[in-house]
Amino acid sequence: MRSGLALLAMLALLGVACGGGSGPGGTDPGLPDAPVSDEVATGADAEEDGATRDAEPDAATDPAGEAATDAAIDAATDLPPADAPDEDAASDTAGDPAGDAPPVTDLAEVPPDCPEAAEPFDYKCEVAAPETCPGGYCLLSLCIAPEFEDDRWASCGDLACDPCETATGCPADCAAPPATTGKKEYVNGTTITVWVHGFTNKSPEKMKETVYGADRGCSGEIFDMMRALGIDRGCGDDAEGALAPDQFAKLEYYGDIPVGWLGQADIDEISEHPWDGASALHRYALILAKYIRHKIDTTGASHVNLSCHSMGCLVTRYMIEHDFEHLASGNRFVRWFTSAAVIAGARLARLYDNPQVQQGAGLIGLELSDFVVMHPDFVADNAAVWDHKPWEGNNPLFAGGLIHHVGGTDPRIEEALNIALLDLDNPGDLPNDGIMYTEDEYFHAQAANASFLLPSGEASLATHSLVYEYHMQVPETDAAAVLATAALFHGRKVFVTLEELELKDDREADDLFDLSEHGR
Repeated sequence: MRSGLALLAMLALLGVACGGGSGPGGTDPGLPDAPVSDEVATGADAEEDGATRDAEPDAATDPAGEAATDAAIDAATDLPPADAPDEDAASDTAGDPAGDAPPVTDLAEVPPDCPEAAEPFDYKCEVAAPETCPGGYCLLSLCIAPEFEDDRWASCGDLACDPCETATGCPADCAAPPATTGKKEYVNGTTITVWVHGFTNKSPEKMKETVYGADRGCSGEIFDMMRALGIDRGCGDDAEGALAPDQFAKLEYYGDIPVGWLGQADIDEISEHPWDGASALHRYALILAKYIRHKIDTTGASHVNLSCHSMGCLVTRYMIEHDFEHLASGNRFVRWFTSAAVIAGARLARLYDNPQVQQGAGLIGLELSDFVVMHPDFVADNAAVWDHKPWEGNNPLFAGGLIHHVGGTDPRIEEALNIALLDLDNPGDLPNDGIMYTEDEYFHAQAANASFLLPSGEASLATHSLVYEYHMQVPETDAAAVLATAALFHGRKVFVTLEELELKDDREADDLFDLSEHGR
């Protein structure tokens, strides 16, 4: 078992941890105190770190510079005609660009021998018996942050639909690609840029007085730096900028009070998903989508640049993959910039995977229910719904989008006394920003039909850069602002390959007798 001291330190700092959010890789009942909505069912991760969470949407039916010349852009992004008559609505079927779509198996044909869920995990353990808390910490006989190996999604994405995949939901194998309408435009005067903030530890009292869907203004964070770099736009919360079709806008997805422009049907839909339960991510993504739809309807904007930090990027991914408001299938989203993103989940959130930890956090005033939705297994089950591969952006709804990720590599958290939080227990010495492991912050791969296609037909995949900064400060760096400005507003993507590196002062001793800091 790992160090109990390290665990205690991390738990003490848990409330600070995600004040903004291992690599790709049994079943447990998930986080038992989190209510589950009508759309969700138990799911599990096929990667190395598998453990089932409480929720899984019905993915099988709801899958969710110098500019290039117009001719080149058209060649790269012309999409086949859609069956849906409404530009903002996608039909349920479309041609398969890679060949015939795999057949969809009727649920009635599902055989009774599909793998069944394991017995509920009781979170009890013995220090002397590591198997009683697989991959986790046994502290005071309580198993915290267990990791369950499971191959539930191992075959999802192999283009062969078997009946068990139909039952659990693997649209990559068992459904046609989503139909799309409209066309992406990368340079115009009718593209709004929306910023989606990250996790904040809000108390229930604060949530009850916060208005969700409200504009947050454009000062601070990354927009001010973009303006300094020459991208001057109106602000979504002032009288003049509110109607600008190329405005900067930030929204509040937290809160219990609906903003005034929401209709009763929208409010009812959002209210079905409590902010303190397992369907909170669904709620936040609904609010984001309805906010963007409202902006499009009131400003005449045709397209949207998405930018985000930390958990806000997970909210954004969920919205795209589930095609809320038919925005993704309508080709509304053209560029996406992420900073310190919770793309593949936050492994730190595994610490919340114990009912006693959840209850204890509430007793000391920490509202950490969002850790349910940031758990890596929850992300694999519920956010990466096309093929359940959290480190890959393979959903066809990403097609034609320009994506750039920026991650952080400074593990010391200023708000936590400069403690390198994740390095308290990091035997593999994985790079991290103190809250997120860097490799969880970006797409490692994309399918060709989910990428931006160059005029040559070659796929330009999502790219990523690194800055030496800790999690909460990543979007505040000059480097991040420059990268965001280039990714969201310019027309060239430059790839730099490092061929040789000489490291003089590595700040690490090669052995106990190496005091020169010139180790190998």
